[in-house]
Amino acid sequence: MKIKKIIAAIMALTIVGVNYGSSHYGLSEGSYAYAAESETKETVVIDGLEYEVVDGGYALDVRSIRDNLQPEDGVYVIPDEADGIPVVALTGRWYGGGSVKLGKNIKSIGEICFNHGLDEIELNDALESIGDQAFQGSNIKEIKFGPNVKYIGRDCFMGCNELEKVEFEESDDPERELVIGVAAFEGCKNIKELKLCNGIKKIPAMCFKDASITSLVLPDSVESIGDRAFDRCTELKELKCGKGLKEIGGNAFSVSPFESIEFNEGLTYIYDGAFSQAEINDIKLPESLEYIGSLALRVVHGDIVIPANVVYLANGNFQGSDKEKDTLTILNPECIIEPHDLGVKEIRGYKGSTAEKQFGSNLLNYRKFVALEGEWPESYKKPYVQDGMQYVLSGIEAFYCGTTSDFKGGDVVIPDEVEGRPVDKLLSDLPSKGVRSITIGKNIKELGSSKFEGFDELEKIVFKEGLERFTINAINDTYLSSFDLPASVNYVYFCCDEKGAISVTIRNPEASIENYWESDYIDCIRGYKDSTAEKFAAENNITFIDIEAEEANTPAEDIVVDDCLYKAVTGGYSFASFPDDVNELVIPDEVNVYPVIAVDDNVSMRSADREKLVSVKFGKNIKTVGKAAFRAFEKLETVEFNDGLKEVKDDAFYGTLLREVILPKSVSRVGKGAFYSMNKAAHRGNVAVYNRNCILAEESIKNMTVAGYRGSTAEKYAENAKLTFFDFEDKTTPHISYLADGMWYEPVQGGYAVRGLPEDLTELIIPDEVNGYAVIAVIDDMYAQSGHNADLISVKLGKNVTYIGKRAFQGCKNIKTLELNDKLEIVGELAFCDSADIESELVFPETVKSIGSRAFSFSGHVPGATILNPDCEMGEKCIYGTEIVGYKGSTAEKYAEENKYYFRALEGTPVSKKAGDTNGDGNVDLADAILIMQALANPNKYGVGGTADKPLTEQGKLNGDVDKDVVGLTANDALKIQEYLIGRVESLG
Repeated sequence: MKIKKIIAAIMALTIVGVNYGSSHYGLSEGSYAYAAESETKETVVIDGLEYEVVDGGYALDVRSIRDNLQPEDGVYVIPDEADGIPVVALTGRWYGGGSVKLGKNIKSIGEICFNHGLDEIELNDALESIGDQAFQGSNIKEIKFGPNVKYIGRDCFMGCNELEKVEFEESDDPERELVIGVAAFEGCKNIKELKLCNGIKKIPAMCFKDASITSLVLPDSVESIGDRAFDRCTELKELKCGKGLKEIGGNAFSVSPFESIEFNEGLTYIYDGAFSQAEINDIKLPESLEYIGSLALRVVHGDIVIPANVVYLANGNFQGSDKEKDTLTILNPECIIEPHDLGVKEIRGYKGSTAEKQFGSNLLNYRKFVALEGEWPESYKKPYVQDGMQYVLSGIEAFYCGTTSDFKGGDVVIPDEVEGRPVDKLLSDLPSKGVRSITIGKNIKELGSSKFEGFDELEKIVFKEGLERFTINAINDTYLSSFDLPASVNYVYFCCDEKGAISVTIRNPEASIENYWESDYIDCIRGYKDSTAEKFAAENNITFIDIEAEEANTPAEDIVVDDCLYKAVTGGYSFASFPDDVNELVIPDEVNVYPVIAVDDNVSMRSADREKLVSVKFGKNIKTVGKAAFRAFEKLETVEFNDGLKEVKDDAFYGTLLREVILPKSVSRVGKGAFYSMNKAAHRGNVAVYNRNCILAEESIKNMTVAGYRGSTAEKYAENAKLTFFDFEDKTTPHISYLADGMWYEPVQGGYAVRGLPEDLTELIIPDEVNGYAVIAVIDDMYAQSGHNADLISVKLGKNVTYIGKRAFQGCKNIKTLELNDKLEIVGELAFCDSADIESELVFPETVKSIGSRAFSFSGHVPGATILNPDCEMGEKCIYGTEIVGYKGSTAEKYAEENKYYFRALEGTPVSKKAGDTNGDGNVDLADAILIMQALANPNKYGVGGTADKPLTEQGKLNGDVDKDVVGLTANDALKIQEYLIGRVESLG
């Protein structure tokens, strides 16, 4: 061990003085979640403390401190050196609380070093770098950064709820630049004192979100404030901007209740929502300002003046201003003004200006337009227009900022430059309607903040080399299924809250990849072997595809095999056409040794005859089914998908008669109209969706039922589209339609319902069960949907049928016999209306709760109808009969009397099964509640078999159990009956 220590010491001494910033622990331009691993580590243990040899000295593993370093007055003091070698860095992860003081030579604190640990820390003047999440969730109360700190990592102090004071010490080095990572102090809700220093050029996104500061002074070095940097700082009332500030990011101060804001000359851009919830009085906007984003200044009071250099005024500004007092003056006569609902009393602008065009007519009666006197100003900022798109020309740059009224949409190209200036920023979202594809110019370095959100017609985005940073939520709510990021992209941030299918190609093997939410919406990642993309995919359980292997598996040209056309595409072939005489299509796994990986768009357009195809089976390598691939194949009934299928695109099976569709777990996106079935009634099919997060576009499933898991996107889609939904985990309910002996059965809750019958059927015998499930119903309109009803002469219900649907057998004019079962509960209205004379007497069992209006009307006269349930609900003219049989005082007797039919009373007293009728007298009243309480208080007298004249019966006990939360009679049942009687509950069951 001693020899090893000596060798390690010599190695360390030989590299003392080498620039420490170049080491694995040194500074970086940003936060890299998946950076290249360092070379083999050389470690050494000295006095029980574990060190790693690094450039400039030793890195101390903080895990070894507690057991081997004696605290001084409760503080763990990091040694300045070990065996004469300077201790320059801290690594590992500290567990638990405690206090730490850095040694004088510490320059770097590693990632997660004191994450969710530590109560106090004293930094030194030598410290240069603090890694990502280094102090996240710790209990420190204040922090002071020395004059040499150059980097503070992402999420570094996130969630430090005890932190009250943050101070950055000024440096003697005028060249020092201090980089702070994204969300470095997010969630530190108790920060009340914040002192920034020169050297900070950018305050990044979410940096001080949720802080409790009351005032903020920005040093002159700060040039930009990132999105949401001070979001939810609800105590912030004063802001003084430094001389160098150029831009304020989206929602940067969105909820701060400012009383005073002092903007600087030089400020150029205020982005969307920057001060959206702030109520600002008497604001003075700088002459340098050129752009005001959507909702950036939503509530401003006083005489508001928009300077002459403001080229773009987005919507939502000044909505909350006072329409009785406040005024708005727009000095730029050519300012691009998005449609506004302004809250001001008066709008002022030049004659003939865009302000007059926007607000000079059709104004609401509480505001008016007043023309400014004089000619247009000699100097003001003008937008540059090219191909229907407008740009702000600022210095040596150009920024896209909107479109003109003659913008055509379609295929949109953001140019590399205009007027010799590079277009390097999108100040405004593109108009979403009618845009099919977008090409991003090479000078756009960063895309994020949902720039393409809601583009529901967008099919393609092309990114040129030059893009560096990309946030996935830039494409929220589009129907893009994939995009390809060029090798220039060095940072990818997955921050999308939409679940579904996105295939991402990341061509930079060393790109930094971060993930804010779970990655369920990422279908697969394509990249290079041993890249950060592969590592990210592995750690997040995402499918990874090796680009080089895929491109090596690409055929050179199209091919025809067995009269089928296969198009050459990256990674294999796309199935493109087949002969017209094919009835049963089987797409092969591969042809000519290459996999068949897709079905081409518009295969249907290459078929002259769409009347023959009845089934399609997909090969195991198919990933996508193209747009309108099998559209309008009117006889197509069955389809068998492979387990690796990823996407079914728009209109793929539109206008077919598919009966059963099983979408495997691999399917993560289904396009518009993909399964828009022509089965509007008869033999309605079912789509089973096994991916809980599958994206289902609008009307992707139509005229079909949906099966899936509770809480899935399939359930949500079915609810919104008003389609029947079946839960996979409900074992009593099937989730696919079933065909047996020419009869179609549709899944319903608890079993199957008869949906359709074969032609020429004369005797219908409904089975007790099919496919392992009970047959419990006949659907509404069943026979009308079958399209043939002339031949049926008899119907016999299976033992499990409880429901005969509305109009189920309407118009079956030859039915002579009908055999019911002893479980039937409901006969729907018009169920056998307009049928022939039924020759057999009908006996409705005591389970029948209702017979719908005109259920047996216009069917001749039923020889007789016996209704055994004394409380059966009998609809208007539900039975045309010569004799009605039932119990005295029953609804059957009342029906016969009202319709002047002969009534024959059954002997005995009917047993009431009415919910709430505890005493069995056929009514629900206070006596039923009283009997429950009596039976509970004195069961020997009033309970079942008691000595009272009229004790509780077994049926009365069942009737009285109306509180379904508790089995058996309780006081809650008596209470619910009373609530029913006074109208507080509508029904007892």
